[in-house]
Amino acid sequence: MLLAALCLAQSALAEAEQSRKSLLPPDAVTRLSLAGQAHLGRLAVEPATGAPATQVARLETTARTQNDWDVSATVSIPEPLAKGEVLLLTFHARAVKGQPETGEARFAVDVQTNGPSYAKSVTRYFGVGSTWQRCETPLVVAHATPAGGSNVSFRLGFGAQIVEIAGLELWRYPDGTKVQDLPRSATRYAGDEPNAAWRAEADKRIEQLRKGDATIRVAGADGKPIAGAKVEFQMKRHAFGFGSAVDAGTLFLEGPDGDRYRKIVLENYGLATIENHLKWPYWEDWGRKDGLRALDWLHDKGILVRGHTLIWPGWKEMPKDMPSLENDPAALRKRVQTHFEDILGVTRGKIVEWDVMNEPYAQNDMMRILGWSEMGEWFRMAKRLEPNARLAVNDYPLPDSLGGGSAHLNHYAGVVERLLAEKAPVEAIGFQGHFGDNVVPPERLLGGLDRFAKFGLPIVITEFDINTKDEDLQARYMRDFLTACFSHPSVDTVVIWGFWEGRHWFPDAGLYRRDWSLRPQGQVWLDLVKKRWWTNAAQTSDSRGEARVSGFFGDYEVVVSAPGFKAMRTSVGHTKASPLNRTVVLERG
Repeated sequence: MLLAALCLAQSALAEAEQSRKSLLPPDAVTRLSLAGQAHLGRLAVEPATGAPATQVARLETTARTQNDWDVSATVSIPEPLAKGEVLLLTFHARAVKGQPETGEARFAVDVQTNGPSYAKSVTRYFGVGSTWQRCETPLVVAHATPAGGSNVSFRLGFGAQIVEIAGLELWRYPDGTKVQDLPRSATRYAGDEPNAAWRAEADKRIEQLRKGDATIRVAGADGKPIAGAKVEFQMKRHAFGFGSAVDAGTLFLEGPDGDRYRKIVLENYGLATIENHLKWPYWEDWGRKDGLRALDWLHDKGILVRGHTLIWPGWKEMPKDMPSLENDPAALRKRVQTHFEDILGVTRGKIVEWDVMNEPYAQNDMMRILGWSEMGEWFRMAKRLEPNARLAVNDYPLPDSLGGGSAHLNHYAGVVERLLAEKAPVEAIGFQGHFGDNVVPPERLLGGLDRFAKFGLPIVITEFDINTKDEDLQARYMRDFLTACFSHPSVDTVVIWGFWEGRHWFPDAGLYRRDWSLRPQGQVWLDLVKKRWWTNAAQTSDSRGEARVSGFFGDYEVVVSAPGFKAMRTSVGHTKASPLNRTVVLERG
């Protein structure tokens, strides 16, 4: 019956395809025009290259706007639209110049009425890479309009970028067509299939790399083993750094949102990065007091802290007085030294890892003045002032095995090579990990990590997020990104760059919505990090008094009880270097 129904639906759709009507002229892309703050955009029509069309519209924006619709490219729909009609919008798109963090071009498409209401029948967000991507969006007309009363509009105000659009079409389907039967382009990536072979291999590596046998021996005061004792292994924190950025202000927010924010930090993350307050200009202008307060709160709660960042060596990311010292290298060096001595002095012993330097590819004014060897001096200075913290370099090229020829990824490899050649105490390699709709397939991600693993240093994912309105994509990629990284022997940390829409630099990337409802990607995080990769187990000691589990490495509380004895509760560590292997002596009671 199911097969028959499927065949019938496919037949009906095929008939609908034959009788559908085009609502846009064949040269629709040539009729696009800029609207809104047009001075921030450029539009040119050019011959197509590699696209299934003869012409493309090249849409360039020069800046991020306050609202993404402040720069738009719009084409009028010359036909009248009736409420309830089923339409299909299709086009091809690719990025010529993408966003710096992700390499993708982002835009949104509306089918809407003309102003002043701009009432929407559909809004769809896209992120495209450098290869042509077919984009299909079915919709139901929500607002009837006369001929020329509606338009298709591309919102472009997502930042400086260039996107090309080709083959723009809008089709009207006959009455009775079901919108759910029309194609809708999902954002897919290689390896996202549930039974993908790479994932099974990754799961095997996780079992080998991230778990080990833990043994508790139970004995009485006389040294004799106690059989039949109940031994509970209760995991408290993972050895792997599953963490999040936290905002120091929100951490002390009064009211329900602040309470919920603190509760989630305590329950879900064993590691935290203070998002802004430790950055140099923030630290000096307004962040010092709350930054230290947040650091103390996290430290007192037993949450490990990453410091971000000691120096972000471009003028726009440094205190405002720095450019005035451009012609005085000695003064520049002294200014850096004073800052390092200040912040590392007051935070010493409370931060386990520092991003010493951030984004040397895009922000390098200091190196152009003082020389690229100055990077090594910053690391040496940091190690002298805070010898106990692990020191990392951090940048945002995506670790992609096919990106081996990209200027940014090659530059980053060169920075690491130089630091190591100069004997700088760089002890970890950080990748930010900001993604949109155009994600890196897992096997390419693993290959990119392999490339940097050859340096022999731990790899840290410092700022992971997935900025898209496609919540299904978010959930699938959260699953696969975490699985790939957790399975890679060189990766020991993944920090998401915030978790709540109400305090996130990209609200759509939050694991929790503004009302604290959990997005699907947030559920994936909890299912993996707090369930699948978490060990809570109870065993009974055997005749030798031994109870064993295969547990994920981390910190545990072990509770041992037996009839006629006082229960014993103890905190223990279980690591790859030192697996849990302990004898617990029970006293009679």
